[in-house]
Amino acid sequence: MRKSYWSCLAAAAILMSACEKDATQGELYKKQVYMVRSGVLSADVMFGAENPAFVSVYVSGVAPNDRDVNVGVEVVPRIVDSLNDIATTGTTLYTPLPAANYKISNMSVTVKSGEEYARLPFTITTNGLDAKKDYVLPVSIARSSEFEIVQDKKWVLYHLVFNNQFSGAYSMTGLLGSESIGKEKTLRAMSENSLEMYADKVFEDTVNAKYNILLTLAADRSVTLTSAMEITATGVNKYLPDTKTFLLDYTYKDPVSGELKRVQETLVKLAQP
Repeated sequence: MRKSYWSCLAAAAILMSACEKDATQGELYKKQVYMVRSGVLSADVMFGAENPAFVSVYVSGVAPNDRDVNVGVEVVPRIVDSLNDIATTGTTLYTPLPAANYKISNMSVTVKSGEEYARLPFTITTNGLDAKKDYVLPVSIARSSEFEIVQDKKWVLYHLVFNNQFSGAYSMTGLLGSESIGKEKTLRAMSENSLEMYADKVFEDTVNAKYNILLTLAADRSVTLTSAMEITATGVNKYLPDTKTFLLDYTYKDPVSGELKRVQETLVKLAQP
C-alpha cells in the first residue's frame, strides 16, 4: 500500500513537471514583433545635409523565424503629445518633426524568413529647424502580417541631435583677465555655420544659459560673436581649419555681477573616440 502511494506521487510529479515544461516552452517559442530600441532613440544629424536614418523592426523568439513578416509603420504625432502632457517642470518637451523635414519612401518593411530584424530607412533634412528645440520623429508599428505586436515596444521617438562640421568637444586654454584658465568645452551646432558656447570657464548647464555666446563663421573663417550679454570683440576672432582651432578675444559684461571681463581663449577640437 505504501509502495503504491509513493508510485502515484512520483507519477503525479512527473506529469506536473511535463506540463510546466510545455508551458514554458510555449512562452519561449512565442513569436512577437516590436521596435529595436523602442522609446527615445537619439541620433546625430548634420545641418545642411540630407541625413540617412533608420529604425529597426525585430521578430523575437527562441526558434528561428520561418516566414516572411511584413510590418507596416505610421508616423503618430499624438505619441509626442501624450509624452508632453505628462511632462513635469524641468522635463524636456519634444517637438514633432515637421513633415517637410523627413521622407519615408516605403511605410512597410519585411523581415525575411531566417532573419530576425529589418531596417526601415528614411531621410531627414534640417531646413528651417530651430536648434534650440528637441525634434522627434514618432514612428510606430501599425500592423504585422504575422505574430502579435508588443504594444509597449511598438514605437520609437527618433530624436535629432544637431551637428555641423565644427561642433563637438574642445580643449580650452587662455586668460580670463590675468588669470590662466583651462577646461573642456562643448560647442553646440545652431546652424550650418554657427555654434553656441558658454563664456570663459562658466559651468555648462542650462541654469547658466544667460552666459551663452553665438559664434558665426564667415566664408573667410572670421568669427562674429553675439550674445544676450553685452559683448565686444577685443581682438582677432577666427577659425583655423587646418588645426580645427578657434582663436577668440572678447570682452563681455557679466549678467550677474555687472563686471566687464576680457577673455582670450584658444579652443582646439578633441579627437572623437
